[in-house]
Amino acid sequence: MPMPINNLDEYDKVVNVSWYTPDKDRELLSFPCVLPFSQMYPLCCIDIRNFLNQIYLFSDDHFQNSSVIDETLRKSLDELLCEKVCQSLVERLSSQYPGQIVQILTNLDHFET
Repeated sequence: MPMPINNLDEYDKVVNVSWYTPDKDRELLSFPCVLPFSQMYPLCCIDIRNFLNQIYLFSDDHFQNSSVIDETLRKSLDELLCEKVCQSLVERLSSQYPGQIVQILTNLDHFET
């Protein structure tokens, strides 16, 4: 289901942990509101950010060329999200309800962005 937000503090937490870039200014929002993605999206963003932070901490100690690390991470994350995650979701779409399919596609759209 789309993610309900009850107040500005909750909204700020979600925006800060995810890569969501809202169309509206936060001052123009009225609460409660609903974000287009489900709770899965910011939770996965947290996991991805933690993974990236750990990779960078490790690489700072062992590698000098950060551009190679950045490019390798970019390619690997793109492959993970586009091929592995999308592929497994597409395989499961046939057994889902239309509302779940729409929500999954909305979440994937935010990951792709």
